[in-house]
Amino acid sequence: MNGFITLSHGHGGKYTHELIEKLMYKYFNNKTLIEGIDSATFNIKKGKLAFTTDSFVVKPLFFNGGDIGKLAI
Repeated sequence: MNGFITLSHGHGGKYTHELIEKLMYKYFNNKTLIEGIDSATFNIKKGKLAFTTDSFVVKPLFFNGGDIGKLAI
């Protein structure tokens, strides 16, 4: 990194990976984060809960047959 965060760091891929490794891990360094997994399971009273997260940019917000709200689950 050259000392600046740019739009390319938010597009995923190589630059996002660089931002996470060289900046985020420095301040949020723990075993779980370093694994780099975007999902987890949690033990709850009635079994297990699975959790994952991801994000996407959709443009236009409204399109033939749907909208961003219909894509969200």
